[in-house]
Amino acid sequence: MANNKQLNVKAKNRRKVVRTILEVIAIMAAAFFVVKSVFFLYHYDEPKATANNSKQGFVAISYFGVDRSGSTKHIGREQLAKQLTLLKEQGFTTISQQQIIDFYEKGTPLPEKALFLSFEDGRTDSSIFSQSTLEKLNFKATMFTYADNTQSKDNKFLTTGDIQSMVDSGYWEHGTNGNHLSYINAYTPNGDYLGEVPENAVTDKTKIEYYNHFLMDYLRDEHMIPKETVEKMDMRLTNEYTNMKKMYTKDGGTLPKAYAIMHANAMYNTMDDMVEKVNERNIHNLFSLHFNTNYRAYNDAKQDVYNLNRMQVAPYWATNHMLMKMKDESAIPIEFTVGDKKLAADWLVEQGRGEFTKQDIILTSEVDKEVSATLTKKWPAQAIVSADFNGAVMGTQSMTLSDGTVSAKVSLQKNKLLIQTQNGSKKGQLQKMNLQELDWKNEDYAFGKASNYTYLQTQEGSRVDKTAYPSNVMNNRDVRIQAVGERLIITVDGKEYKAHLPKELHDFALTLSGEALASDTEKEQFVDTIYDAFFGDVTVTKNREVLYSTRASAPERALDAAKKQYDNVVDFFIHTF
Repeated sequence: MANNKQLNVKAKNRRKVVRTILEVIAIMAAAFFVVKSVFFLYHYDEPKATANNSKQGFVAISYFGVDRSGSTKHIGREQLAKQLTLLKEQGFTTISQQQIIDFYEKGTPLPEKALFLSFEDGRTDSSIFSQSTLEKLNFKATMFTYADNTQSKDNKFLTTGDIQSMVDSGYWEHGTNGNHLSYINAYTPNGDYLGEVPENAVTDKTKIEYYNHFLMDYLRDEHMIPKETVEKMDMRLTNEYTNMKKMYTKDGGTLPKAYAIMHANAMYNTMDDMVEKVNERNIHNLFSLHFNTNYRAYNDAKQDVYNLNRMQVAPYWATNHMLMKMKDESAIPIEFTVGDKKLAADWLVEQGRGEFTKQDIILTSEVDKEVSATLTKKWPAQAIVSADFNGAVMGTQSMTLSDGTVSAKVSLQKNKLLIQTQNGSKKGQLQKMNLQELDWKNEDYAFGKASNYTYLQTQEGSRVDKTAYPSNVMNNRDVRIQAVGERLIITVDGKEYKAHLPKELHDFALTLSGEALASDTEKEQFVDTIYDAFFGDVTVTKNREVLYSTRASAPERALDAAKKQYDNVVDFFIHTF
């Protein structure tokens, strides 16, 4: 017993030492990031003009936020670096606001592959965790801010002084999302009227079912009848723009040239005509550029300079998802990332693109298509196939076993298990089974529901049915399939499900696939028609013998776990201090 106690004490002491070392490293790392956010060690070099100039147009992409490791709302610094490096390698050159102005006003050509890069919301972490990538690639970006946040004492947002330092470095330009972010004409899911609500007072957006943004509509009463005349609406909106200008220009500051209205996509679409005219007049008076939409990337030479596109890259997208959207919209040559070419050679990919790593197979569909990847080798009957399904819940992610006659397709869709069997051209009955409820937090995810609506609509209750999830909620399911005789045995997270096969499945081909769900736009502003199917640790075994595997080795997994632990400690100190 005494020896056991002694061993336990020694083990505890060792853990304390390791934890202390990690904490010291984390504090040093946090301090480094803070120093990097204040002192710029390099200066932007203006790219030399090339002979291959273009009068066709440019691509614009934006990121809502960047943090160290990535989250439901913000892209991680490594993923950001990967995406931007890939664009750099393909010949993309970042362009300034003035280059866009000269392109439209004077016809001045842009680089052959011109990229307008921006970050939104004026977040300090976006500046910190994107800076090293901008320096490495010699990229220029615009930081859009809210005027009132630049005067805030909340260190989450960049101050006027921070922004000036960034602009002085040459890597950054300044843009604005407006004066402040506030919700109007808000209702609960039960139809109760909330009126005007400051955005920072909303901790859980799922508690607000109907809302609009401050500049998007008249202020309305509980029956959605305007509380203000056209003149008063005009005065309120114009004062908002005037106050924004005063905030930016006080103490010798300057008003940004570029504007990105919030919320995006309403002007020239669903906005009331009179409200639109007031916004349009003020925007034309104050700004040279207006990025109005956030779901398209390409702007051609005929685009209205006050109705420009920029594509907001979602943090949960695969890199090929971003590239697929860019390719779909323009004639600009785009190359997709493949990852491990040796691993990719094992698979035949159709109707999309695949990125292959030692742990993940990421399949990105073409628009409105089902992407599939089939292993080029067949596998013996009764072999067990397993994989982690990690794609978005609001989509269809599937695994199919087929011997050329008999096939069984197992899918996850909207948190349901779908089983479809087939014998030749004859399909069996589709089985649907509910899976255990997913663990997701309302404060971390939200539907994008800002829009115009009627009073009757607010009284109809929630527009989000019980089977719907926000687009950034991901599956995290361990799926295992085995065909035994005329039985199909499926295990999802340890729970077994069974289905009947029309006849015994012989040596089979394995196909992984994914596709977006066709649905309306009431729950989110826009429905994405490209889907990323994430498959982790794909393994084929029989009699405990591993026949095929994308699973990383034990040392690689241990190294990855250690890195995640370190990242968690560093992130804790950064967010805490």
